Amino acid sequence: MDLDPAFRDVLLAILSLSFIVFVALFGHVPALRKTPIGWGHHFIWKTLPRWFIAIDVKITGGLMVRTVKGLFNYVMYEKHPLIQLFYVGLVSGGLYLFYLGAWDRLWSTFHKIMVPIISSLPYITLYLASYTDPGYILPENHRGAMKLYPFDYINFKPGYHCSTCRFEKPARSKHCPICKHCIAKQDHHCVWINNCVGHKNVKYFFAFLMSTNIILIYGFYLTSIMIHELLVESLPAGTDISKLSWGAYFNQYMLCLVLDVCLGVVCLLCLMTGLMSIGFTGYHL
Repeated sequence: MDLDPAFRDVLLAILSLSFIVFVALFGHVPALRKTPIGWGHHFIWKTLPRWFIAIDVKITGGLMVRTVKGLFNYVMYEKHPLIQLFYVGLVSGGLYLFYLGAWDRLWSTFHKIMVPIISSLPYITLYLASYTDPGYILPENHRGAMKLYPFDYINFKPGYHCSTCRFEKPARSKHCPICKHCIAKQDHHCVWINNCVGHKNVKYFFAFLMSTNIILIYGFYLTSIMIHELLVESLPAGTDISKLSWGAYFNQYMLCLVLDVCLGVVCLLCLMTGLMSIGFTGYHL
């Protein structure tokens, strides 16, 4: 059976978009810089902006560039809940579609217990990672922060002062211009949690990453099995599925993704975002 052309185009668009997002986010990794992925990253972040700026200067005198830069700086360098709301909306929308298309297909009480438990983890860990003090260094706790980690006299040497906070910088601390504090053992400022990742909340940050991976892997596992069952139901009576070729099975599987739109969307959403989430987690390990 041939793959439906409309669905094939949608699937191709999703795969292409997912690949572009992967290249944009991870193409700068040293291991990928001299590969087509690295070249694609350079094209997205260097070449395309130069072309856009040149065209914008000629047409609007640079108005569009200033607007985009202002929006980008706000999103990336100011504290705001936009990315958190996007994440919560994406998870909540996926769970709603799962309830519509997959809940009644769950084949055991075990899964009906595990789904609500696993579904709650991203919300809980996001809250903990976002609203736990990452390790703000203040005048009242500065003395304790100085004793938290020893200076290695290689990367971290005593005698350096933060010009903003106006005190000596403890070892392994960094000043975050977004949080406007020095952070003990600061790793980076994460827009997904609208907070720094530091000494006090790093465990919650990794719990947030792992809970996201778990819900996506679990969601893909459940929906892929359900689509397989839908595939079996769609075959003519008496068909031996073990005798189908891989190509025929794949085509039939893709067709079954559209027989239940909610089920198909959740399966693809878990697959595409799961690959990016696992890659993002690996990058931070």
